[in-house]
Amino acid sequence: MQLHELEVENYRAVRRARLSFGHTTVLIGENDSGKSSLLEALVRVLDGGAAEEPPNFESFQFHRDPVKHEIVGPIRIRIVFREREAGEWAGEVYAPIHDLLLRAGEDCREVAFELRAQPEGEVVWRLKSGKRKTSDPEVLRWLREFTPAIHLRAGMLTGYGTETLPCAPGLCRTGETELDEKIAAIEVAAERLISKTSPNQESDLEAGFKATRELLQLVTLPRDRKAPNLARRVREILGKGIDLNSSQPTLPGSNTSSEKLGILLLIAALLRVARGAMAKEMEPIWIIEDPEAHLHPKSLASISYFLSDIRWQKIITTYSGAMVGSMPLSNVRRLTRRRGVVTEHRVDVTQLSGVELRRIGYHLGAHRGAACFARMWLLVEGESEMWMLPQLARLCGYEFGVEGIECVEFAQSGLAPMIRVAEQLGIGWHVLADGDKAGQTYIDTIRRTVATKDRQGRFTLLNEPDIEHCFYKHGYAKVYQEHARLGGKSTRDMDPRRVIQRAVQTLSKPDLALRVIEAVAADGSPGVPDVLQKMIRTCVKVARSQSK
Repeated sequence: MQLHELEVENYRAVRRARLSFGHTTVLIGENDSGKSSLLEALVRVLDGGAAEEPPNFESFQFHRDPVKHEIVGPIRIRIVFREREAGEWAGEVYAPIHDLLLRAGEDCREVAFELRAQPEGEVVWRLKSGKRKTSDPEVLRWLREFTPAIHLRAGMLTGYGTETLPCAPGLCRTGETELDEKIAAIEVAAERLISKTSPNQESDLEAGFKATRELLQLVTLPRDRKAPNLARRVREILGKGIDLNSSQPTLPGSNTSSEKLGILLLIAALLRVARGAMAKEMEPIWIIEDPEAHLHPKSLASISYFLSDIRWQKIITTYSGAMVGSMPLSNVRRLTRRRGVVTEHRVDVTQLSGVELRRIGYHLGAHRGAACFARMWLLVEGESEMWMLPQLARLCGYEFGVEGIECVEFAQSGLAPMIRVAEQLGIGWHVLADGDKAGQTYIDTIRRTVATKDRQGRFTLLNEPDIEHCFYKHGYAKVYQEHARLGGKSTRDMDPRRVIQRAVQTLSKPDLALRVIEAVAADGSPGVPDVLQKMIRTCVKVARSQSK
């Protein structure tokens, strides 16, 4: 049983939204994209501790008209579950919904939870499959107990946010002395490391990590039958990343202090938030918000390793390019919100070949994971543009980082696939092409890929063979001539191509780009070439339009 889709209307900042989910879903978007409101709506419905009562809503949770500040209408929440494979729900564990279901066939069946809450306080709900429906409270209880949303809020890995838990902070207890001693040791070590009150950080880290190992060993021993819920919880947390049948279970990816700290904090946080009993058959939905908060990148890398091994469905929100880069592109959902309407953008992998998907995934994953957060991609051919354009924009009075513009190389991945990915993720784009044969080929690609009415402002084609020749022609020839070092020979009448090649050989392209930027910034310089100024203004305009 897997969460397949969530629809929300009139909840907090969200006027309307529809999200899709897979086994692992990574949600990204700007601070006002509505992610938190949507996850909160999901958690309110699938609260495992709420028994059979539908959630109640306060007046501040109803969406309001931004001008009149009046409640727009009732809250509507629709949650769709789907079989992972046809016939999955035939098992006895799904008996509470058997009366709703159609006969199993070749297609996966669906069941939808639908809720409507009026501002006056009336809340009605039903569980529906096709034309069959029920509002039996026991079915709602079963749904919440079987697929509870286990919510790890932002900052909880490092202790921030624990005050938001419904119970006082503290890890679960089993009533078994030996197990509780290990849990307490994990709690003490994590708390000291989080609060920076440890008299000896290395000692506390080793003690906490040792307790984690020993807890794992205790709850996975065949002879242990005294803490089955805790055993299931640890199995759930650690998933397939460890050999639970071993008499000496090991924790992979735990060679350095940062990796050990990441594992310790993850185990402590998950034990804390999942303190309730975990039934044998339950299929929880893990919601993990911003796991990178307050963490060193190496600790985050270790946590990412374990997150990938959590057995059941996961929804992860993040602002980390490294986290996004570690996930398959097909898992990413980029959310935008305009006038209260949240739109989901995702890559349709069926529109990319295996080679294209692999190249783009590697390029974004290894180098440009943060590009998925951008409002606008300035697609460029090479490293000179990557170095120069953000600095040139600054000289024009713009900051690419603030505007949400990311320079992205496309030569390794191919231009057409990068354009498709940008459009599917809802990211604006503009191509800077050299004025040579290859550049003209790229412009032809745009003309084949993009409809005529949508080409306006999509590309800039230099008149010169490349950006170096552009600056050479627009008043910066002396920079290249100075660094060509041709043994005293005059460069005044020499072919610019030869001068530029020698300058690049002498300094390298990044260093030469820096010298050009310094020359552009100097008093009395010719300034940024008009063609590049116009392109920068176009990109800023597009990026700003994406945020409205």
